[in-house]
Amino acid sequence: MAWYLNPALTRFREAVNAAYPLRDKASDGTIGDEAHQATASDHNPDADGSVDAWDMDVNLRTADDAAAIEALKDTFEAHPASRYWIHNRQIATRSNGWRREPYTGANPHTQHVHWNSRESHENSTTPWEVDPMPTADEIAAAVWAHKHTNPVTKQPQAKGTVLQYMDAVHDEKARIVLERLDAVEQRLADLPAPGTVVITDEQLERVLRKVYGSLDAT
Repeated sequence: MAWYLNPALTRFREAVNAAYPLRDKASDGTIGDEAHQATASDHNPDADGSVDAWDMDVNLRTADDAAAIEALKDTFEAHPASRYWIHNRQIATRSNGWRREPYTGANPHTQHVHWNSRESHENSTTPWEVDPMPTADEIAAAVWAHKHTNPVTKQPQAKGTVLQYMDAVHDEKARIVLERLDAVEQRLADLPAPGTVVITDEQLERVLRKVYGSLDAT
């Protein structure tokens, strides 16, 4: 009998892929390898051929993957098909109210998150409400729109105006930042319009510290 990832987890994977289309899938997994097949693992197919576990690579390619994964855990726990997850030496199950406990298995699950569904709900059609975390490029676009908006018209200023200002004040650091934002401009056309990307102060501070920190080192 051919195996397949059960419909509930398939929909979860599709929702994650739609939210994070650039995510790394190197550590993704469904059906178990030989080691799993020798154990009572949910990576092994059920009698009907369905697999009730999916491993998701932790590299979502967002500006804050840790926060994005925490949000996914909230989404997973709220879904009726969820049973338990394992990640970063922790396990949380529906049966214990999603209380996080130490996970002492051989695999610490630091490279992927293990999502496990309930066999009784493997055909659930309840939507997975995955709210994507903004990517570094989206944050760059939001920063650009925020920093270079005319205070009177509330419209983004022409890049030429920004460059003229930089020439006038000889702000070399600002010029380098602008060049770095230009490096991602080819991809900005596919991003939400300026002002529609919601970022937290913590995310913005983290990105700006990386930019200015690297500039200070040059």
